[in-house]
Amino acid sequence: MKSLVIYYTRDGHTEKSARVIAKEIKADVLKIEEEADRKGLMGYLKAGWDAIKEKEVTLVDSKEDISGYDVILFGAPIWGWKPAPAIITHIDTLDLSKKKIVNFVMMGSSCGKSLDIMMDHVKKSGGNVIDSISIKTNRVKESDYLHEARMFAAKVKTKF
Repeated sequence: MKSLVIYYTRDGHTEKSARVIAKEIKADVLKIEEEADRKGLMGYLKAGWDAIKEKEVTLVDSKEDISGYDVILFGAPIWGWKPAPAIITHIDTLDLSKKKIVNFVMMGSSCGKSLDIMMDHVKKSGGNVIDSISIKTNRVKESDYLHEARMFAAKVKTKF
């Protein structure tokens, strides 16, 4: 089965984990970008506010033909206990019919209902969520959270 990891990142934790997961399951990778500048303190605060409000954002040329993929993994950071708006906006643009979906989120403290929110959007787009995970990055060594991502990938690829 052909797999694709689609992710959004602000500070790099999600990107590092997405690449580890993609390598483990031999998947292609697509990084989602948005027009909004999320750098610095103001970018950080606006990111949290936009996530809390579940605001739709404008993406930068992120239209990917996913018709050739059987499994899609979505990765996002958690802001304000919700997934980054860019990943939700992207999910909402896709036809996920007959696709197996895996969601993973990177969090500093708590993911709240982030995985449920992502699952709801995936279902509305026709996808079937087969697994999900939240991975803590705050006060955790990079090698530890990447190991957790690798172990999750090894487990989830048995479900394809």
